[in-house]
Amino acid sequence: MKNVLKRINEFKKSQILLVSFESLQDVSKFEKDYGLKSYPNIKTGIEKPVFFFRYYYHLENTPFTALYDKNGKYIISYKKQTPVDDLIKHLNQLK
Repeated sequence: MKNVLKRINEFKKSQILLVSFESLQDVSKFEKDYGLKSYPNIKTGIEKPVFFFRYYYHLENTPFTALYDKNGKYIISYKKQTPVDDLIKHLNQLK
């Protein structure tokens, strides 16, 4: 998250959805620690009790990142730590 926030201007036209398997209290603390409420394009939430993302993407580990274009077309996903430079490169190709 620190790396994304360092380059947040490059994500201005993007919607960022952060979903966690952790408790609501832990996600709220994360949101507060990083000041995420001040970024209108960043939303946070939890998976419990449905686990939609876990089953839809067949996730066994986190972090996980999926990139879609504005029409909902899948572009790329990362099943490990997401390289911010690579993510930004893909975002710029969508413009």
